[in-house]
Amino acid sequence: MIPANKTVEIYYLVDEFLKEYDAVIKSHSLEEGAPKKRRNGKFTMSRVARS
Repeated sequence: MIPANKTVEIYYLVDEFLKEYDAVIKSHSLEEGAPKKRRNGKFTMSRVARS
């Protein structure tokens, strides 16, 4: 069995890691309400044949 003081230390380390992780994820995420990019349209067979 893990001693209580080690359990608290593990929870503390996980909490500190998640604070950093959340900050990194938030900085790399899209903003809420940001418009989605739209594609110009689908390829047609004539476009594929020319490529």
